[in-house]
Amino acid sequence: MKKVVLLLSFFTILLASCERQGKTGMNEEVYKPSIIPIPVSYETEKSSFIIDDRVSILVQSDDENVLRNATSFQDYLASLDIKVNLQTEGINTAGKSIKISLNKEQNEALGTEGYVLEVNANMIQLTANNSAGIFNGLQTLKQLIPLGTDSSEDVNVMGCKITDYPRFAWRGLMLDVSRHFFSVEDVKDYIDKMAQYKFNVFHCI
Repeated sequence: MKKVVLLLSFFTILLASCERQGKTGMNEEVYKPSIIPIPVSYETEKSSFIIDDRVSILVQSDDENVLRNATSFQDYLASLDIKVNLQTEGINTAGKSIKISLNKEQNEALGTEGYVLEVNANMIQLTANNSAGIFNGLQTLKQLIPLGTDSSEDVNVMGCKITDYPRFAWRGLMLDVSRHFFSVEDVKDYIDKMAQYKFNVFHCI
């Protein structure tokens, strides 16, 4: 377990270093969240969205993978002691929602794994061409939640509009299992951490 923790720490530090380099020349007052990797486009909004028990996740798609991704995000919020409803149809009577949907017409700029994430005072809207984009968008949304958030605090997500898609189709990380032993759980944790930072190919030797 120590080995995989060290490996994960290494590439997390590496990504953070790349982020700092990528931000050279950017206006630090405009770009506030630390999103890894840096999105293609980030626009700030003056408002913010508070995620609490009155918020519902509205899945406006019948794609099973989209629903699975939304359920996983619901579980993530539950780990922060925030219990939100997940709806696949109907009207959100609370008036505040996290809406997840697939584009009816393909946005060619987004490709297979891109997404658009908009956050304002009343709604978070996540759209993509397919479920892979929804998955990546939800990873970004997790990063927008302030670190150290616990059940005693409101989860305040800063208003923004993010348009993002990968620069490279192949984004891989390698794990050397031929010379170092890793348990099944270690490998699963490694893959989970990869997905969190939007890597999409797992190499092992």
